[in-house]
Amino acid sequence: MGKSPAFQLYVNDFLGSAKVQMMCGHEVGVYFLLLLLDWQEIGFEFDPPMLARWCRVDEPVFNQAWKLVGRCFKQRDGKMFNPRLELEREKQLAWSEKSRKGGLANAQRWLKGPSRVVEPQGSTPFPFPSPSEQQQQQLSSAAPTSEPGTALVTVQRQPLELTPQAEAVRSKTARRKTVEGALKLGSQVVFSYWRDVMHHPGAILDQKRETRIIARLRENGGDVSELLYVVDGALRDDWTMGRDPRSSKLFDGTETIFKSREKCEALLALVRDRADTHPYLEASDANG
Repeated sequence: MGKSPAFQLYVNDFLGSAKVQMMCGHEVGVYFLLLLLDWQEIGFEFDPPMLARWCRVDEPVFNQAWKLVGRCFKQRDGKMFNPRLELEREKQLAWSEKSRKGGLANAQRWLKGPSRVVEPQGSTPFPFPSPSEQQQQQLSSAAPTSEPGTALVTVQRQPLELTPQAEAVRSKTARRKTVEGALKLGSQVVFSYWRDVMHHPGAILDQKRETRIIARLRENGGDVSELLYVVDGALRDDWTMGRDPRSSKLFDGTETIFKSREKCEALLALVRDRADTHPYLEASDANG
């Protein structure tokens, strides 16, 4: 897993920290910007001139702020790390691995199943139903008999031949059910990958999300890899990920990323090094 674009900020924990409560306004600002640097770069080297520029303050101001802010970081392997951010990073990695395995399990069931629609080979005739015991008694009592207890009229089980039109309807129905099943499995793979890389652990594949993803799969002929690359393109788009100065928030939901075929094509254009099969589907767990 690469660098995550976001982490969860627990406001009560942040503001309720005794160390934060001792900081003045510009010290809180320096601390928060260093947290962002720590998350983005996975730790940072202690270089006061560089860090002062990063925090948008003069070096003397930074050095003064570091007297309190520095207590919130620990040094390891020549870099400074915030212990709480390290815990959040480990939680994300654990959830990412769990989601990845779940998505690959779904992909494995889908990819190892029928990869194409198989037309039904012939049909099994439907037998004419046997008369019930009551019907047999009614037939026996209504018909004249040559011998006591013997009915002249008997009902035999005979195969019912399907007309060509009925056979065509049956074949079409079987094909439709197979295609719909494959599309549902494909939407599960795409959703699992989106939830994984966008870090939305609480998201569920409800009917709206499934319908939207399936609509895009219908348009591209069921190409799951293409929609996985659409998610990769969204990660590279500054506006979608809220990195653009004009972007007031994240727009990383499925309702935006998979809004239309046109939107998917725009995000795909940001991923030029695409393979026929997305690496997510080629992971080792998919072959296990």
